[in-house]
Amino acid sequence: MIGTRPVSVIVPTYNRDKLLSRCLTSILAASEDNDEILVIDNGDTGRTMDVVAAFSDPRIRYVKEKDQGVSIARNFGMSIAMNDRIAFIDDDDEWHPHKLLIQRTLLDRHPEAVGCFSNIWATDPTGRIKRNYLFEWGQPVQDW
Repeated sequence: MIGTRPVSVIVPTYNRDKLLSRCLTSILAASEDNDEILVIDNGDTGRTMDVVAAFSDPRIRYVKEKDQGVSIARNFGMSIAMNDRIAFIDDDDEWHPHKLLIQRTLLDRHPEAVGCFSNIWATDPTGRIKRNYLFEWGQPVQDW
């Protein structure tokens, strides 16, 4: 069966509790039951723990760390991840509902690959696309 290997999604966050809920909602829509979502609270002084607790989804694991920067938070998330497939998302981003399915399928079809990435759409607060980054085999093919 294609796309069955679980993914650990790492979400570093710092004082963005108002954005985190939208991010987590998009991850849950794109993930499978056997995935895990690691919210690495990077020394937040806001309500991040409350936002995460409101989801009450067993796939989400909240870990509070001291503020050491986003890279250390990502690395820490990788060190505690239960799966060998890792996906990163920033707390102010959202995923397309089929993102992980498409990437799992591609990685399953190309076992020689060590990773993959996806196109990026940067939007304004109304959802209008402001910039579109499309990639093909690691090279930008369109940037507008």
